[in-house]
Amino acid sequence: MTHFFRTIGLACLVLSLSACSFTTNIKFGSSKSSPAGEITLNAVEKQIDRIRGKWNGHDAEGLGEEYTADGLSILGSQDLALIGRDAIVENFGAVFGEGSPFKGATANITTEYVKDLGNGYAVSDGTFEVFGSDGASMMIGKWGDVMKATAEGPRMLQEAVFATLTEADNITPPAGDNAHAGLKSVTNDPAMMEIVKSFEESWATGNSEALANLFTDDAVRLVDSAPDALRGRDAIRESFAAGFADDSPFKGSRLTGIVLGMRDLDDDYLIAHGIWRGVDASGAPLGRGQWANLYRREGGKIRIVMENAGAMVFQGE
Repeated sequence: MTHFFRTIGLACLVLSLSACSFTTNIKFGSSKSSPAGEITLNAVEKQIDRIRGKWNGHDAEGLGEEYTADGLSILGSQDLALIGRDAIVENFGAVFGEGSPFKGATANITTEYVKDLGNGYAVSDGTFEVFGSDGASMMIGKWGDVMKATAEGPRMLQEAVFATLTEADNITPPAGDNAHAGLKSVTNDPAMMEIVKSFEESWATGNSEALANLFTDDAVRLVDSAPDALRGRDAIRESFAAGFADDSPFKGSRLTGIVLGMRDLDDDYLIAHGIWRGVDASGAPLGRGQWANLYRREGGKIRIVMENAGAMVFQGE
């Protein structure tokens, strides 16, 4: 049941603010003010109310309208992103279908941060906890989203949702795993290719300082291995340093990042998503998963504004 819930329902629950209790703890920022397309607190609250009603009515089609037609949904324990409103609506239909563990479930959702990026875009993130019909906690995690302003209000352009890993979760791929076999990066953007290469090389050498410098000063890192959002370059640097400690399974590991989609929002911001694969110090498979990031261009380079990343959890291994 846990695997089913992670696989088809998590993003739908969290960013669609399903029949749940919602806690507002929003910090607002602004970048390159654009009043005509600004995404405001009032607009966010209206969307929350609208989505809650659609969720309670099990209205998969209506919920799909809360995304852009070409929106993306990146779920923690899925192999690849859901691309486009039709795929997202189909996913909602599965969530509301027979055998869904959502029956009787509720969630507490907190929006921690919203920043208007200008030119009709905004970034937001928060946390969630899901409770079963018996009131017991099922899982907790974090979400990060890039929104687009439309005539109907803000719509989800790229969402990413990852449940926090527990000690019981197994992220080591089974023998013969080939879910991502043959996938290659789809971009030839020099700045994107450079940052992916720099991330891989800095990870391989355990260079937490170099990794942190790939992020903006005010960046947020939302990863399933950390229970809380990591805000600012100093916190991000410390998280990488902890990951390379002698007692960490990631010490000596190597990662490969593959870009499966990339889109410019304007001259300053872009989004991208893809997959990652990791091997341990001996070269044995360590894990694989998805990522979905927001970047800012700075001259001829780009830096990460928001990183969302998580590992596939394998059952029965």
